[in-house]
Amino acid sequence: MVKGDKIVDLRDNSVHIVDSIDVYDTITLVFTEGKQYIPMENIRVFTNEEIIKDVIDKNPDILSDYEDKITKQVSESFELHLKNLSKKLGLI
Repeated sequence: MVKGDKIVDLRDNSVHIVDSIDVYDTITLVFTEGKQYIPMENIRVFTNEEIIKDVIDKNPDILSDYEDKITKQVSESFELHLKNLSKKLGLI
């Protein structure tokens, strides 16, 4: 875990961003940008899936770029397949 990582406080499921980690004799505390200390045993780091979902939720236009690219690639591939099939069947 490093500065800037997103974490979830398991006590209330709130989301925080790591600022620093402090280690004391018997406890490790994560200090957040929201100026809160959270004991290490009460947190979990965001999963890759959660990070991706968070980015897409905040920037939905990202998907439209991929939709256009995927649609173009699929249609071009399908058109090429139909052209090759038509040649094999002697239609063109």
